[in-house]
Amino acid sequence: MRLFRALFLYFVCCSCYLATTLSVVAQETYDLEALFTHASTQLPQLRMARLEEKIQLTEQQVALAGWWPRVGVEADYFRFFQQPVAIFPDFNNPESGQFQEVETGVPFNSTVNAFLEQPLLNNRLIQAKQQQSAVENAQRAQLETLLANQQKEIARAFYLALEAQEEILLRQEDLTRQKRQLRDAEALVRAGLRDRTDIKRAEIALLQTEAALFEAEQQEKAAKDLLISRVGLDPEQKFTLQADPPNTLLEPELAAERFNWRDRPEYRFYQASLEQQRVNLAFAKRQFLPEISAFLNYNLLFQTPNGPELFNQAFPNSLTGFRFSLPLFTGNERNLRIRQARFAADQQNEALRQLELDS
Repeated sequence: MRLFRALFLYFVCCSCYLATTLSVVAQETYDLEALFTHASTQLPQLRMARLEEKIQLTEQQVALAGWWPRVGVEADYFRFFQQPVAIFPDFNNPESGQFQEVETGVPFNSTVNAFLEQPLLNNRLIQAKQQQSAVENAQRAQLETLLANQQKEIARAFYLALEAQEEILLRQEDLTRQKRQLRDAEALVRAGLRDRTDIKRAEIALLQTEAALFEAEQQEKAAKDLLISRVGLDPEQKFTLQADPPNTLLEPELAAERFNWRDRPEYRFYQASLEQQRVNLAFAKRQFLPEISAFLNYNLLFQTPNGPELFNQAFPNSLTGFRFSLPLFTGNERNLRIRQARFAADQQNEALRQLELDS
């Protein structure tokens, strides 16, 4: 029985030691730069922003792909149950002024059309080309703005948690000192050198220190919870924080140009957006332009009065030419589009002015 108890106690002690060791090993330590790196790769919001950037850039490439020639094949098959009718003069007696109805074509028909079309002048394709760099700059600046805002939130939570950690260490030292003072006061009272007032005073100081320690622990927990949500850490993963080396915290990077508001990503985003609105305004003003494209078609016509013999003989034809489309009246849409684009450009200008005032 004693041997069994001894083995049981040994097993419990080993288990506790192993659990403590694993928890210590599993605990991570992060500095501010490590938190920035983790957030930039693991935070869903930033990953979504990068995917949105890729979507917009791909959409821009799709728009620019319209300048490439279009090559394709079209085919159809159809059967007439009632033949088309054409009206011709009476060829037997042309001077009579009489006409006759003649069925044309054959019941079974099929066509295969191979075509090539190249845009030569297209207002929307011009717009896509002009706004390419503006779209890229706007998406890049938007991602930088989001990343900067996230880093600001992470830094705020990091230093709050770090301050709470230091506060906990100080309060723990105070707690040790207050307990020692309480023991000393009790010893002096027992020796008859002091009255119980010193004990009460030491107990009150001890309670105040314990309350301050509890408050610091709660502040640390709240700050770490905020870090978990801002960085995307595993809530079940224990971690500690450490400050950056002093030489990195005290670097005198306080040059005036670093705080120039024109270097901020928000300014670059508004500038790119303003450029996009200017391109849209130019697009609205060019609405009078026609659309011109060149095309080349090669057609194979199959027709027969007997269905099984449809593809025995082909009647080819080919043609090339230009296609021209000119809008003449669009219900004042062009002028309204120009007005709308000007309003949007003015809005971006006001956003730039507000950014300058806020800086």
